[in-house]
Amino acid sequence: MNNINERKGVWIMRKLVCIGDSLTYGFGACKDDAWPGIVGQRLGICSINKGQNGDFTSGMAARFDEDVIAFKPDTVMIMGGSNDILNGWPLYRTMGFIEEMTEASKAAKMQVWIGIPMNPDFEMLVLEGMPEQMVRRLKEKFTEYRELLLEFCKEASVGCVDFQKEYPRRMSMENVSQWFIDGVHPTAKGYHIMAEIFADTVCMNITILEEFK
Repeated sequence: MNNINERKGVWIMRKLVCIGDSLTYGFGACKDDAWPGIVGQRLGICSINKGQNGDFTSGMAARFDEDVIAFKPDTVMIMGGSNDILNGWPLYRTMGFIEEMTEASKAAKMQVWIGIPMNPDFEMLVLEGMPEQMVRRLKEKFTEYRELLLEFCKEASVGCVDFQKEYPRRMSMENVSQWFIDGVHPTAKGYHIMAEIFADTVCMNITILEEFK
C-alpha cells in the first residue's frame, strides 16, 4: 500500500532511515541509545541509524544510495554539516550536498526531513583551548547555516527539525547542567532530548498507524 493515505492526505511512517554524522550515530553512547534508536522504540517503527562518526555531507551523499535508498524507507531524516563547518568548508558546498540528497529522496518518493544541528558548547570549546576568535567565527557559521536550512526547507517543501533552537530550550527546561560530553556531542540525557524533539516535530505531521507497523 502507498505510504500516502490519499483520502486524508496523511503521510504514514513505518520505516525511517536517519543519515548523518556522529550526532546521529550517537558518539559517546551505545548506538541503540542514540536518538534514532530511541525514536524507533518510542514510536514502534523501524528506525535505521546510518550516522557515521566524523562524516561530512559529501560522505553522506556518496553513501546515500547504499545507506538510504537501498532500504526503501518511506521517511528519511538528513542531518549533517557540523563537521563541514568545524573544518572550514564553505556553506554553499554543504548546502549543495543537502540539496542533492533531498532530490534523491524525493525521486524515491520519500517523506524528507532535514535536521538543523545544534550549536556546540562554545564556552566549553574555549575552555578546551580553541581560540576565541575561531569560536566566534564558528558561532556565526552555525547561525548562518540554520538560516540557510530553514529557507531551503521552505523552498523545497520538506520538513525541518530544528535541534539548534529546541535542544538548548528543552535542556534548560529539564534543568540539565551538562549538555555535551566534549563541547560537541550530547550526553546520554541529550540524546533522549533529541529523540523527543524529533518525535514531537514529526508526529505533528505524520500518522503512525498500528496496522502499518
